[in-house]
Amino acid sequence: MPTCLALKNAVTISPTGEARPCCSWQSRDGLPLNKINKSFNSWYEQMESSDDFLPQCKECEQDEADNNKSLRLYMNEVLSDAQGLDFWDFKINNTCNLACRSCDAVSSSSWAKIIKDNMSEEWHPHTISSLDVDTGWHKEIKDLYPQLYEAKNVKFTGGEPFLIPQVETILEFLVQEELSHVVNLQFITNGTQKIDHLIDLLNHFKSITIIISVDAIGDRFEYIRSGAEWEQVSNNILNIKEQVNSNVIITCLPSVLNKDHIHEVEGWCNDNNLIFNRASNLIRPEYLQVGALDDIELKKQLIKQMEILDRIHNTNYKEFIDENN
Repeated sequence: MPTCLALKNAVTISPTGEARPCCSWQSRDGLPLNKINKSFNSWYEQMESSDDFLPQCKECEQDEADNNKSLRLYMNEVLSDAQGLDFWDFKINNTCNLACRSCDAVSSSSWAKIIKDNMSEEWHPHTISSLDVDTGWHKEIKDLYPQLYEAKNVKFTGGEPFLIPQVETILEFLVQEELSHVVNLQFITNGTQKIDHLIDLLNHFKSITIIISVDAIGDRFEYIRSGAEWEQVSNNILNIKEQVNSNVIITCLPSVLNKDHIHEVEGWCNDNNLIFNRASNLIRPEYLQVGALDDIELKKQLIKQMEILDRIHNTNYKEFIDENN
């Protein structure tokens, strides 16, 4: 049976303040922030009593079928000796300076602004379904401090974590309480932010892993990650690698926008002695999936959404998508 220790020993808090077992949990149903306990017992019991993956775990089921790897397998390895709530994944709010084409308003304040400024456009439901959610739970962040004494793994995503002040506040708490020396720290970042002011703080932790999302290089990178400049980001990545005694991993998310160019990212990583990771294929939004051009309806949705964004960003999707491929 597909047991997952994340259901016992991990928690992901979304920008809306809802708690779920992990970031791959395919449902927005979760616990309210004030009811986080030691585990998601009912879901764990459901999984243990079934021969199949839970409906919310379809991403891991697909990953294991396609690649023999998944977040479930990673969590089971990391949490093999866990006692209590060991793994914390903080998505503190949606503050972000980019509006990546696969993102939405829950995870990016820039996306939220674009949609609100262009309400007359015919947006796909994936994009607008999350527009009016409350992303202000960070005001209650200190209420969680008593539970962090058990933490051994702390992860920050976002939004863009290096733009969110509460990230530094949590780090300072862990250092001040002399907990940092047992904590494995992880960030998932868009690579646009300098982290010079955090270096001394980061050095207190047991280990640091900085995962930087890079889905292409050059003009294609700037098209996929609207608001980013490749030269600035690539230089910043190399600077982070030099500054921090940590694992710096470049992760590339395959989609219809980069499926034939992933080798370029891997080549850049090899040239700069960086660890490259090809992520599992994008699942949502469906119209950006690797095979979207092979599905008539998804292709229509893709072109429609890219044309909207092209009008807003003054770009041209035809430079990056071969409709006949």
